[in-house]
Amino acid sequence: MKAFLQFIDRFLRKEVSPIWVVILSGLFSFALFGLLLLKYRIVKPDLLLHIQGSIDLMKGQVIGHPVFFFLLQVFSGFSTDKDTLILSSAFVFSVSQLFKILFSLRFVELVFGIKTSALLFILVLVAQVVIGNSFIQEHYIMGTISPNYFHNGTLLLSMPFVLLFLIENYKYYIDNQRKHIYRMIFFGIWIIFIKPSFLFCWIPVMPFVWFLKYRTNRNIIGILQVAIFLVVLIIFQSQLIKSGNSSFKIVFHPFSFFGTYFNHLAVVVSSLFFSFIVFLFYSKSFLKYDVLVVFLFFILQGLIISFFFFDSFNGYISPNMTWQSSIMAYLMCLVCVGLIIKESKSIFSIPFLLCLAALMVQLVCGIRYIQMSIANKSFFI
Repeated sequence: MKAFLQFIDRFLRKEVSPIWVVILSGLFSFALFGLLLLKYRIVKPDLLLHIQGSIDLMKGQVIGHPVFFFLLQVFSGFSTDKDTLILSSAFVFSVSQLFKILFSLRFVELVFGIKTSALLFILVLVAQVVIGNSFIQEHYIMGTISPNYFHNGTLLLSMPFVLLFLIENYKYYIDNQRKHIYRMIFFGIWIIFIKPSFLFCWIPVMPFVWFLKYRTNRNIIGILQVAIFLVVLIIFQSQLIKSGNSSFKIVFHPFSFFGTYFNHLAVVVSSLFFSFIVFLFYSKSFLKYDVLVVFLFFILQGLIISFFFFDSFNGYISPNMTWQSSIMAYLMCLVCVGLIIKESKSIFSIPFLLCLAALMVQLVCGIRYIQMSIANKSFFI
């Protein structure tokens, strides 16, 4: 039996051909959004609003983050037909999901020095479907922070650029080559004009991290240049939003958006459930990777924004101040997958299996959520 388990472990850790990774990732991505958007026509609540936003953009309305809305028009042939725009949306969603998977694998490879094995590939695919632990919450995603949302195109489109930004950030952290600064600025521009949420974590935290690493080293200047450039661009974007017809404002109201203090605690536990379990069993290994420690600061910054602020758009309270926490919940899930694969001598060890069970709980929640969304024709459940 022991020899058989060792064989399975070695088999799952073998490197997968990059061609098969691309093919299977593409099939997964196009099947997922072909099912949700084209077959079952789940377009409420965000997609119909975004489709209208793309039409309004072509009429000259100012939109502060226009890339997603413009792409809907490009791939629909600048159509105003709803069915054509839904087809265009499914294509943009699917391509974004494909590159999210590929760049997720690349980031894990880079941070942990491992190749894309069958095990890593399977668990990264699982990470695309997990949501917050809904057994802890009253709802699936309403009033929560989830590692994945299947209805928000701007969030999904931003993820490949966030991952590319982090890849260059990590490379600069390792080798200090100036070329990574320019690439970070390039990807940062795309992030800002798609959905700037992640940068609300990165901008306050990363210069501080750089100072702790280098103290008086001139490389601090490089990261400060990126941060200052992105801040200026975000301010410019905010002026664009104000110049439009929409009424948008950010309200400071600590611990109000999710209701009671207990609800806020439940949000944290449910959204980071897998990460908490991994930290419980792999805390020593966890803390030896700089990127994981930095991510903890990112999460803290994201939660401070989510818990202390909310925004109103045309008089309606929206979840816009929670998106950076959602991105970080996904990224923590991703690197925790890499950590348990890297640090586990066997996939049949007790710590690995318990962490895997925690991830499967969130997978079950995600599958159940998709089923309920199909039944209710809405992602707000």
